Amino acid sequence: MTDSASRRLLLTNQRFDADAALAAILLIVNRCSSTTKHRTFKLLYLAEKLHLERYGYLIVGDDYYAMTYGPVPSRIYYAIKFAAGHCLCLSLDEDLKEGFGSCLKVHGHHLTARCEPDLGSLSESDVSCILETINDHGEKSLGRLAKLSHDQAWYRARNGGDPSCLMDFGEIVGTLPNAEEIFEHLSNPYLVVHGDSW
Repeated sequence: MTDSASRRLLLTNQRFDADAALAAILLIVNRCSSTTKHRTFKLLYLAEKLHLERYGYLIVGDDYYAMTYGPVPSRIYYAIKFAAGHCLCLSLDEDLKEGFGSCLKVHGHHLTARCEPDLGSLSESDVSCILETINDHGEKSLGRLAKLSHDQAWYRARNGGDPSCLMDFGEIVGTLPNAEEIFEHLSNPYLVVHGDSW
């Protein structure tokens, strides 16, 4: 596929998973020595891209916005704001608000987990990609993380015509080394690639 409009239509099948979102954030917060919202969002974005590259779908499926300091998962962002007591977030799912409100402590920009992640909400591949991302990038400076997460999808959303800076999922796929293979997989999810079915 080469038509970007067709790709956008095709890529609307990624669905947000509130339980996976909470588990993924708690896993990152619990495993990193120092976690801020910015660091957590960058690590989640990199883990999602790694999972997308290897398995053809996202871990959480949130919408990412190209904010000044990097890609921000929108529902998770507001769930954390709710946990901090900074907004009512009336449009958020009640289970999402309850989960983040009870399991995450927010003090300024810093995050602390009040409980362990429910790993049953994540697949083995989800956990593997999150842990690999933490191992590879968890201790890097925010500057180095910014260089990794401020990719072409982020840049195009920041400098495109959409004032909301919503990152197009097709553009995110386009940053992957195997982008065409992933686009093909998304058009035919039963496709067998390199002898392994996704």
